[in-house]
Amino acid sequence: MADVFISYASEDRDRAGKLASALTTLGWSVWWDREIITGQTFDQAIERELETAKSVVVLWSIRSVESEWVKNEASLASEPGVLVPALIDSVKLPLEFRRKQTADLVGWRGDPSHTGFQALCEGIAASFGSAAPRQPVHPTERHSRSAVAVGRSHSCNGRPGSDRLQDASMAHFGAGLSKQSRRAR
Repeated sequence: MADVFISYASEDRDRAGKLASALTTLGWSVWWDREIITGQTFDQAIERELETAKSVVVLWSIRSVESEWVKNEASLASEPGVLVPALIDSVKLPLEFRRKQTADLVGWRGDPSHTGFQALCEGIAASFGSAAPRQPVHPTERHSRSAVAVGRSHSCNGRPGSDRLQDASMAHFGAGLSKQSRRAR
């Protein structure tokens, strides 16, 4: 099951790929039709992934507003409330999707601090049932002599270091490891 399914018109493949790469960099698993394995029936593969994805990003463009495939995928995603629409061209949306708040990615070139990209990330996180992107696991939440797990933030703010624990937390984390290490000896 993917975190994000990307629906787009085939003519927009390069822009869909750029978005898939940006979302993957943030730690989300992304499925788009480039993931279909040779020999698989594409309509069955798409339907299976679409029905299990935690969120469905639909890229609305000049071409996708005319695509029956994209409109059908958007409609299916709308039913369980996992549709996260985004404009990549200035277009009039199909009637049934005009009431949804839509992220504006028109002119987006991959900058993670772009307002439209930020809005898209917030929409994806909300489709998971939270108001903000996932946060890292705090080091004091894990107590183990043999292993310590640290989660990865899915921050969309694009600031260097935003996906790492804060310095104060790291100092606390390091101190905890030192104590644990001394006790283990």
